[in-house]
Amino acid sequence: MRNNTIIIESVDIKKLSNNDFNQIAGVEKDMWASGIWEYIKCNNCWQIHSKEDIFWHLSNEIRTESVVKLEEIFLWDSVQCNDCNSTNTDFIFDINDNINIIMDRYNNSINSFLSLAYDEDWEIIWLSDWYIDNFVNIFNRELSMYYWEDLLNELINNNIFNNNEKYFCWASLWIVEKNRHFITLYNLMKQMYWWIDSQFNWLTWFAETADSGFMNKLCTKLGSNKVELLNEVKYINKNIEYVSHLYYQNWLIGKYKNYFKWDYRAFVTNYLK
Repeated sequence: MRNNTIIIESVDIKKLSNNDFNQIAGVEKDMWASGIWEYIKCNNCWQIHSKEDIFWHLSNEIRTESVVKLEEIFLWDSVQCNDCNSTNTDFIFDINDNINIIMDRYNNSINSFLSLAYDEDWEIIWLSDWYIDNFVNIFNRELSMYYWEDLLNELINNNIFNNNEKYFCWASLWIVEKNRHFITLYNLMKQMYWWIDSQFNWLTWFAETADSGFMNKLCTKLGSNKVELLNEVKYINKNIEYVSHLYYQNWLIGKYKNYFKWDYRAFVTNYLK
């Protein structure tokens, strides 16, 4: 599928090269840095800074480049903290560490799937991955960084999730900042869901999302069940009060496929207003 020089495809994960994994980790890092406001953490004052915090003084043309490219331009291996001026900082999503997380998601789950989008130079600018596994494994991969283990026990003990069942986890949807706009995002999601085989339509779907924006509206419109998570969060980013929810619903993949038959204008009119 092509969309204004964007090439979209479903990818055989076993055929990914080391360069592919580096690009995938870089796209995810950029989305965390610009979309979720988590780029570096300071080991001196423990503040978290976003891409905007660090690169605000640059022109928009340069600032919207991916953080990986900006680090190459400035030859940075560390960034100065804006609050205390310490250079004892760490990148929150280090490329090498993140590749290990990504490969665990793909190689050690029951089944995993990946969609990628490339620009005209065949650079990866977007990815979405999802996989099937039991709830404990999914929680440890996707939520344990931010939520206490007590939450995991509560969700299982209260029979909200059953660890003997298989769940369909939408793990991530990332797009680099300079390519991010709604039409592109919609077309990418539409293609992604139509690649999912119908044999998986019956699985219980779930994902964690912030209490605002496109995904929150979509989950609400689809009638998904919502589990409040705010009181269980480990920390709150200083730039944004991160109120998150866990959404889950049976047969949701089939509903997504039906809703994404619309073009984006009709979709917005019927489901997001």
